[in-house]
Amino acid sequence: MDGSTPRAERITSAGTASARNATPRSWRGPATRATAIFLLGFACLVVTPPFQTPDSGNHLGRAFQISQGILIAEQRGQQTGGLVPQALVADIGQYGDLPFQPEHRISFQVWRDRLRASGHLTNDASVPLVFMNFPNTSRYLPVPYLPQALGQLVARSLRAPDLIAIYLSGLFALISSSLLLLAAFRALDFSSRMTTICFLVAGMPMSAFLLGSISPDGQTLALALLAFALAHRVQHKPDARTLAALVVVSSLLGACKGLYCIVPLGLLPVALSGLVRRGERVAASLFAACVAACAILPTLIWSLLTRGQYNALNPDPRIDPSEQIHFLLTHPITGFVLLARDFLSRAPNLVHSMIGVLGWLDTPLPHWLVILYAGGMTLLVLFAAEGKGSSTALSIRVWMAGSCLAFAFAMSLISYLTWTPVGANAVEGLQGRYYLPIMPLLLSAAPVMVSPVQRWVRAREAAPILLWLISSSTLMVNLLHRYWQR
Repeated sequence: MDGSTPRAERITSAGTASARNATPRSWRGPATRATAIFLLGFACLVVTPPFQTPDSGNHLGRAFQISQGILIAEQRGQQTGGLVPQALVADIGQYGDLPFQPEHRISFQVWRDRLRASGHLTNDASVPLVFMNFPNTSRYLPVPYLPQALGQLVARSLRAPDLIAIYLSGLFALISSSLLLLAAFRALDFSSRMTTICFLVAGMPMSAFLLGSISPDGQTLALALLAFALAHRVQHKPDARTLAALVVVSSLLGACKGLYCIVPLGLLPVALSGLVRRGERVAASLFAACVAACAILPTLIWSLLTRGQYNALNPDPRIDPSEQIHFLLTHPITGFVLLARDFLSRAPNLVHSMIGVLGWLDTPLPHWLVILYAGGMTLLVLFAAEGKGSSTALSIRVWMAGSCLAFAFAMSLISYLTWTPVGANAVEGLQGRYYLPIMPLLLSAAPVMVSPVQRWVRAREAAPILLWLISSSTLMVNLLHRYWQR
């Protein structure tokens, strides 16, 4: 460019160069990001001893049940569960000394001895079975357990020990989630800001810990991030294939946990803006109806199929959902203020447990890391390059923020009904990991604070990787220190 080039043309050229720089390069492209998260999840899977994620034994029982082709749990009196090998129940009990006892650790020799002594999963009908009660996981649809069930089938075909079956189930779940994340990163290749949001949420310590486990939360999070990516892809460049993919993913997400239907509903204005911009208002209306129906119907149908089941999530006799509903209906203002005040008071703890309180919520990561990750993620999102096609309309941001508030209120209400004594002043049962799938909506609802500066492009692109490396290394050090003897 010579000195005679007009200033307006120089600015245009600089903006074009900035846009090119916002496009992910090969070393930080979709495949690299998905592989990095897969490797971190795999490290968590290997380093974390069996049954050290919340309700992991119940998740394994549900996955085993689905692997046998039994989709609806069995009801026995006031218990809900299914038949599992007796040896599997015994193996679960071997690791009961680790949760909530941080002074207890395991050596590699003990792990190997337990592996050799564990039972073997086979297709032999003579293997003794016992009824296992897993009321909380029996409520879930089979969808988020399909990869884990496939791992169980492979373990049975190999006549592998029970403990190997756990690792295979976690590995298949991790592979499935990583492929979903790869699709999400590919869909967001036009926007560095949305890619940063997706990467930082998926690479969060708690996210990686869940992705590398048998919990269905990893599948749920990956599907939520894929829905987030597809909605913004539709906004950027709507086409029939992306629209169909978003409808399918919305259906799968609604089939994971019913309340997460709020995620695709919260993303609807983002996707619809792309169709409205092209003047396709009729198509936009039909598309909105399809997404809403596919997100909501799976849970409604499943509720009808399992309406006769008894699921006592908390055996405390003071807990009675019907009485709690009566209390809220007779004291609506008191109930609303109670839920709002309780959520605000526990917000710092929820943020901590969302970013990194591992194990059975008994292994918190350092406070400095939580502050660093939460603050760094916020700053990176606020000062990231918006990217063409990103949701900038105020009405869209308000809708997404309102969807997050609706989710938070619904989650508090459900916990108050099912986990909290009637009329109590505090909500019990809330955990930060429940809010991970709505984090992309909340972060993308935040406005861009300043216009991108050309000379800071590389720094903005490197900062998320640096933040992720710091959090990942701290995560692994804490897991090794918590569970393994030197």
